[in-house]
This record gives sequence, structure tokens and C-alpha cells, in this order.
Amino acid sequence: MEKSWRRQKGSTILETMLCIAILMMVFFGLIQIFNFAIANMICEYSAFYAAKSHALGYTPAITRRAARTAAMAASGRDYSAVKLGPYTSHREMREKLSERARDYMQFDRAGVYRINYEYWTEQELGGTETPFLAAHVSSSEKTVNAAVTIYNKPMFDFLRLRRSNAGRISSSRVEMINHARNYLRSDGYHAYTPNE
Repeated sequence: MEKSWRRQKGSTILETMLCIAILMMVFFGLIQIFNFAIANMICEYSAFYAAKSHALGYTPAITRRAARTAAMAASGRDYSAVKLGPYTSHREMREKLSERARDYMQFDRAGVYRINYEYWTEQELGGTETPFLAAHVSSSEKTVNAAVTIYNKPMFDFLRLRRSNAGRISSSRVEMINHARNYLRSDGYHAYTPNE
């Protein structure tokens, strides 16, 4: 009688542990799917801004800055010289982040904040294992195509366990009409000069 009770107690513990393990796998799998979905949405947003800035005739450097600014949320750790501290309100946070974005768009990495993120190092470091954010823009007479991709994104950002083998994890493409050749003149910020 006592032996069967012990077996039943042992099997209950084993079944509970198996159920908890399965539930944890499902839970962390859903978190990972959510993480990649958010990264894809941010890549799409970033690709839109890259295509928009190129379609408006901005130089490739400004276009790259526009793409990176739009992708700050998915760009890994903040390596900026001036870190933003705790905020007292949501409004203050928005104002500070907007100020940082304006600083980066105007001065690149030489501004007041010296903005730099973990995934922005593709030109400096390269390599196959380093995660990086790549923005590619091409144009024709009528359209502009932009693609923003995060390569080698870590599988679990919050734990930093290991890098993904998949290479291109989050990616998005955007195509829009090229308005730049219709009306812009070269002024240092814009790349195109219309035929006169």
C-alpha cells in the first residue's frame, strides 16, 4: 500500500516537471517569435525611411542615417558616449530620444551624444559573427528600393546566449516612387540636380 503511494507521488512529480518544461519551451518560443516580429516591423519602418530619404534626393550618408535612426529600437546595446538615464515621464523620454535622433541626423556620430549602437558597426568591423544592421538603397528613374536587414541577431537578446546561424534574421524591403530627379538641386544634403 505504501509502496504504490510512493510510486504515485514520484510519477506526479515527474509529470509536473515534464509539463512545466513543455510550458516553458512554449513560453520562451513565443517570446522569441514576438522578438523577431518586432524586429521585422522595425526593419520595415527603417526601410521606409531609407527609401523616403533617398526618394527625396538625400545623399547616401543621410539615407543611411535615416535608416539607422528609424531602427534604433532594434539596434542592440547603446554604446553612445552620453547615456540617457531614468525618465520621470513618458513625455520626457520622447523628448530626449527625439533630441538624440536629431543630433545623429545632423552630426552623425560626432554630435553631442556620440550616438552608437551595437549593430551599427558593419563598416568598421565586418566579419561573419558580428551582428549588424545593413541598409541598402537602389533607385531607377521611376522607383526607389530600400532593404534593411539585421544579420546575426542573437537568438535571445535578454540572455545573449548565442548568435543565430541563420545570418539574415530580420529583413524588409520597400519600394516607392522616385521624386528626387523631378525637382531637387545639389546643396550638400541632396544628391541630385535636375537637368536644366
